[in-house]
Amino acid sequence: MTMTLQTTMMAAVDDRLVPGVSWAHLKGKRQTVQVYGGSQWQPTPKPLHAGMLYDLASLTKVVGTTPLFLTGVGGR
Repeated sequence: MTMTLQTTMMAAVDDRLVPGVSWAHLKGKRQTVQVYGGSQWQPTPKPLHAGMLYDLASLTKVVGTTPLFLTGVGGR
């Protein structure tokens, strides 16, 4: 992972755009896992830990429908 990407992700936490970030850098059999920030702000702040599971239900709505919408708009 480039330091620029790492710095950008950490800045998103510092600027309170997201409560926390986690990422893994995989190269061959080597993996580096890092977390920064918390898992939530409300109702009370909670720490973010490596290995936490994410609820991707809301994300899949956007990821699934946006390409379809853009294809429809571009296809006109």
